[in-house]
Amino acid sequence: MTDQNQVIHWITNKQSKKLATVNIDTQTYDFWSPYTSKLAAAISNGLEIFPFFKQTKILYIDSNHDENLNHLVNMVGNDGKIYLEKIKLPLSSKNISRNLEDIGAMTKKIDNIDIFYIDLPDKNYYKIIQKYETFLKQNGFIILIANNENISTDTSNDDILDFYHHLKSKYEILQQVYLDEFFKKQTLIIAQLTDKN
Repeated sequence: MTDQNQVIHWITNKQSKKLATVNIDTQTYDFWSPYTSKLAAAISNGLEIFPFFKQTKILYIDSNHDENLNHLVNMVGNDGKIYLEKIKLPLSSKNISRNLEDIGAMTKKIDNIDIFYIDLPDKNYYKIIQKYETFLKQNGFIILIANNENISTDTSNDDILDFYHHLKSKYEILQQVYLDEFFKKQTLIIAQLTDKN
């Protein structure tokens, strides 16, 4: 994958290449480890579709979002927006809180979200997607982190089958990237909304 709109960079450091984003405030490189971020792990493992740009609006559902959040804010810039279920800012993110908004505290509906990012591998994906996908714009993207055993259609689990039926009826699955080298038994799925109705 090549750099998209210069929001991510591969920096040569001591004869190896490291992934980085440009800090929104200091304009210096923040290195992004694939061992602590599943999105960075997917990039390192060959993610080809990367729809993050300046001014992107992201609905971000992740129970442990500390490092990822810093880099996403760097990527979307001052004019982007990241909506979360609950804002728990790590110390390193206090200077970027202006880009964040708690969807639980909002008084008006959000819409035209560019990316819906979900990293809750042990939860019911189908219910989460149903709850929030109305915010996603037509041709917007969903990025889902899943446990490998929960993405097989060779199952009798109704929740998994409901999830796959819904995903395939409204989205085009663009790529599936296994993260085993960095996060055992986990996979990133990226799909694009083709049927808003």
